[in-house]
Amino acid sequence: MFYFEEKKMGFLKNNKLALTIAIVFAVAFNFNNSFAETVSYKINGNSKMWLEGTSTLHNFKCDVKQIVGKIKTSSELFSPTSQSSLVEANITIPVKKIVNDDEDLTENMHEAFNEGKFPQIKFKLTSNDLSSVNPKSIKAKVNGELTISGVTKLVSFDVIFKDNSGSIAVTGNTVVKMTDYGIKPPTMFLGTIKAGNEVKVFFELSLNKE
Repeated sequence: MFYFEEKKMGFLKNNKLALTIAIVFAVAFNFNNSFAETVSYKINGNSKMWLEGTSTLHNFKCDVKQIVGKIKTSSELFSPTSQSSLVEANITIPVKKIVNDDEDLTENMHEAFNEGKFPQIKFKLTSNDLSSVNPKSIKAKVNGELTISGVTKLVSFDVIFKDNSGSIAVTGNTVVKMTDYGIKPPTMFLGTIKAGNEVKVFFELSLNKE
């Protein structure tokens, strides 16, 4: 009887050990899988971004000639087997690459943004909320930290992702108030021409899977 009980206890212990090992392997497998599924996309040279503002003389537009950054998603965008979401996004814009046809306006803009001390504008994703998904288009509200002239503010705006046959198109826009970032709107001709405080930012990014 004692031998039977001892054998029974050994069987239970072995089974408990086997079950523990199985659980550990299952958790590890799922954990590794979650990271393996993360997909990285790089902003390519076909991307566009521009700023539109107002002044006491006329409206103006500045083009952004360089956009650097990566976006990571939980799985491949527009995959037929899963619904992807944004995991990470980091975008950098050199202030010197924000230009206008008018060289004086360009110079004043760079000076207002304190380009010498803060040469980069940066955006970092903090969270996102997918509002709708279909086989060719994804709408999302993006929340993140926007850093301009050394000041960081939380921003929120809508974006649309579209499957563009080999690349991903990301479009959207948002409004930035220069004074929120400690920037005095630039002036020209001894202050007779003054830029408005609000600048509207438009972007048409093009992403390639890395």
